[in-house]
Amino acid sequence: MAPETIHLPLSLSLLLLLLSLLLPPAGCDFYGRETRIQRFWRFHVDNPKSFIPGGNRKYCTVMIRRRQISERGKCKRENTFIHAMAGAILDVCKAQSVKACKVGRKNCHTSDHCFKQTLCVLQGFGYYPNCAYVSFPKYKKISLACTGLPRVPVYVDP
Repeated sequence: MAPETIHLPLSLSLLLLLLSLLLPPAGCDFYGRETRIQRFWRFHVDNPKSFIPGGNRKYCTVMIRRRQISERGKCKRENTFIHAMAGAILDVCKAQSVKACKVGRKNCHTSDHCFKQTLCVLQGFGYYPNCAYVSFPKYKKISLACTGLPRVPVYVDP
């Protein structure tokens, strides 16, 4: 008897390949050599939304420290976490309408529907990891800069 063959839709196969590239090998500090898509996933995707003791009040401060998110040693002023399935986020890059991003890029795609998100805003000023954030839950469309073939997100446009 011949072994069974599993047929996956191309989009699911690409998603599995993409996710395998996103996960660093066990025990490795991978952040220094990550790709733009890996950085995007680390900085901006948390699905399902992580449970943090202290709830929304502590969510951003804990997640930004846990994900090692900073800007050249300083606390990042703002960061958005998207709480959605990878496929739904990747589908945004398939949107036909491409516009200029707010921050100098020309390849932003806007979602057709709203996503659950958390906006993290820095309180005061500081140097990583001594950063404190306020969390703001949001439910709105997202705008992503996408690159490559197939197109993948590399930046969340504020």
